[in-house]
Amino acid sequence: MNRQKDRSSALNPWLGLTGALLIQLCLGATYAWSTFVKNLQTECAVDPVTSQWVFAVRTAAFALFMIPMGQWLPRFGLRAVAGTCGLLFALGHMLPFLLPPSPAVLISTMGLMIGLGMSGGYLAALRVCATVIPERKGLMIGLAVAAFAMGAVAASHLGMALLANQWPVLSGFALLGAIYGAVLLGSALLLPGPAAPPSTTTPSAQPASAQTSELSRELKSTARTCFLAKLATNFGGLMVIGNMVPIATTLGHTPEVGITGIAAFSFGNAIGRIFWGGWFDRSGPLTIVWSLAAMAVSLIGLAAFGVAPFLFPVFTFGVGFCFGAAFVLHASLLTQIFGPAVLQHTYPWVFTAHGLAAILGAPTGAWLIALSGGITAPLAIAAGASLLGMIAFWHRLRSNSSFGAPAQPSLLPPAPRLQPASN
Repeated sequence: MNRQKDRSSALNPWLGLTGALLIQLCLGATYAWSTFVKNLQTECAVDPVTSQWVFAVRTAAFALFMIPMGQWLPRFGLRAVAGTCGLLFALGHMLPFLLPPSPAVLISTMGLMIGLGMSGGYLAALRVCATVIPERKGLMIGLAVAAFAMGAVAASHLGMALLANQWPVLSGFALLGAIYGAVLLGSALLLPGPAAPPSTTTPSAQPASAQTSELSRELKSTARTCFLAKLATNFGGLMVIGNMVPIATTLGHTPEVGITGIAAFSFGNAIGRIFWGGWFDRSGPLTIVWSLAAMAVSLIGLAAFGVAPFLFPVFTFGVGFCFGAAFVLHASLLTQIFGPAVLQHTYPWVFTAHGLAAILGAPTGAWLIALSGGITAPLAIAAGASLLGMIAFWHRLRSNSSFGAPAQPSLLPPAPRLQPASN
């Protein structure tokens, strides 16, 4: 009996990690949105800007709802939050097929509902990777965010197969929703159980408002700096991935080349998250400056040379590669300075830059492409935003030579540890 218990305990972390990776793989399908945009516009009679507002609202909800999810995970447990959010994610894909299609229905279901479902599942999966096997935290988080990035590759090819076989776009979404729902609910059951309630005498039991009031000026300043840098990076990345197929067709390519661009972006996104994290360990905050410069170069290259079919995936890979930096570097910087507890209490606020970038990036790109009939204007604006972010961050580094050094003591109490469930 003891041998069976030991074997169960040994398997629990790997079951949890399997569930976390499957959750991330499903949620990453959101970046395949542009695969369906043209068919959605034709079949549901929505204009290009409205179709991008669906993507923008989804991404904004994903970012904003991470803030309350950080508080709900310890309270309700990983399984309950991930399972409920997985159901919302699935329903957001299926309800437009059952309801009369309209901009309001699409934005509220495929936008708001899916974004809400993403926030809880994403945070639950990251929490598993950070706590179940602490001695492999970096590797496990790297695998999780890479799985999220690769989810778009699978979803884009599956979506193209459905559309090529004359599936109506809303029927295709409904089928994908059923698949996602089954995988997400099953994966949620593999996650660890809830942690024991925190003691009322520990600092972690203080109200969130009390913890926020204890943040130092340096933490607030660093969080603002990371917010602006993340906004500058994500603005261009979300503009490109949200309009990938329209960008390809505007350049004279076929939609299939756009799908190749989505795959290249996703591969770059996955590889970039691992690469930039490793470089940060060696170079520190200066890595953020280089990532912003590389994003500007990739966007300019896509505008100038993307008309060549063999260069289009090269530069979309570059944009995705730099886009992935924003999901690793700012969290790494905050953790290096203030300790890992900052990821639960402060990083979700920094992550709202991702939502703001979605609201500004994808619809702006769609509007400018429709207005100008080309891609030069939107990509030039995105490259300019990256360069401004690079200059601002470089100025912060030059004005504070000790920027990035660990703060002592950490300003936040340790985040509650989630324990693996016993079978």
